[in-house]
Amino acid sequence: MSIGDTVSINYSICIIPISIIRLYNPFDYQLQLYNPFDYQLQLYNPFDYQLQLYNPFDYQLQLYNPFDYQLQLYNPFDYQLQLYNPFDYQLQLYNPFDYQLQLYNPFDYQLQLYNPFDYQLQLYNPFDYQLQLYNPFDYQLQL
Repeated sequence: MSIGDTVSINYSICIIPISIIRLYNPFDYQLQLYNPFDYQLQLYNPFDYQLQLYNPFDYQLQLYNPFDYQLQLYNPFDYQLQLYNPFDYQLQLYNPFDYQLQLYNPFDYQLQLYNPFDYQLQLYNPFDYQLQLYNPFDYQLQL
């Protein structure tokens, strides 16, 4: 090389966020699934029914539906379980020693949440929308 020569360096940066998995369905239903290291799982459906599932290290589980039905399930380290429904629908909550959590709403929307030791999380809605979320120890995410 001599003085005055131009040196060009071509490089590219590729960042792959392997901890973020998103599934999109353009037919009225946008479904997003997110699981970072703290086991935060979110499921979202913008067509009338927003469903969010959250589980950090303290096992806080929240289920939310802003369309007429607000459903919240909370379990901190002391395993306090709170269930709230501002309208008048029967809701059942069950938690045995294996941390099985079930949430049921007989008015058109059956919602079940299950989390054993392998962190299997299932969300089911028999009214037009069947949503299942599964995450075993290998953090395989299926929607």
